[in-house]
Amino acid sequence: MKRSILFVTVVVIACSGAGVPTQAAIGDRDATIDTVQVNGPLRLEVHDMAAFQATSPFEGPATITAGTGAVLLVKSQIGSLCRYAVSGNADVHGAKLGVHIVFVERLTVCTADVRVLQYNATLTTPPGTYDVALVHELNGSVDTIARQSVTVR
Repeated sequence: MKRSILFVTVVVIACSGAGVPTQAAIGDRDATIDTVQVNGPLRLEVHDMAAFQATSPFEGPATITAGTGAVLLVKSQIGSLCRYAVSGNADVHGAKLGVHIVFVERLTVCTADVRVLQYNATLTTPPGTYDVALVHELNGSVDTIARQSVTVR
């Protein structure tokens, strides 16, 4: 009997912290969801927020700019991290850089409210001039959505 009570107490204590989320739940209509991925020289930050909280256009054009030691790519569009798994990778061939953002549709039920998905991609590069192509891949369809020549300091 003492062992049963001790076991139940240990399980309750162990599980009491398991339900505390470290970030907002994907189903929360007002939440901002963030993910960060690092793949070689590419750092991809993806933010998902309710449309009324968005500070950028829902379907904004992609921007490609040069920073100190990096190329910065930003894009916002209608979508959510509930609906899409988002990942990225970079192809570096001399002065030609290709940043591929891949959207894979999840098999899940999401809220019906309009959400904005924004990503910030940072590609670490040495100083120089680069031709950058931003490529989106969605459900097997590939599209180059922006091209820009930039000079990294």
